[in-house]
Amino acid sequence: MGGNYILDGGGEPVECVDLMAFSAWYGSRSGRTDWIVGKTVVGGYEVSTVFLAIDHNFGGCGAPILWETMVFHAGGGYREAGDHTRRYTSRSDAVRGHAEVVAEVVLGMEGSS
Repeated sequence: MGGNYILDGGGEPVECVDLMAFSAWYGSRSGRTDWIVGKTVVGGYEVSTVFLAIDHNFGGCGAPILWETMVFHAGGGYREAGDHTRRYTSRSDAVRGHAEVVAEVVLGMEGSS
């Protein structure tokens, strides 16, 4: 519960109990893209899905929650519709969730025109 994770060479999460190794891996993210599942600009919004590196399953039951999708205004700032924040326990669920949120944002834009 609440552990730290890094991605192995195949993009799979591995728990990392060594805080120095975790810090080094986490600090090097800006030079890598393996932690980014997707970034899609739709109109004035960006849908971003990333590997969190810290388990967000704070209840302690079930698999670690390690990926998250959020929607931002393309120029910065979080989109007001908080229902577009989703978290996942696997990369495959994150990939699928990213596509679903992109589709929801597109539908929302079509519905508002």
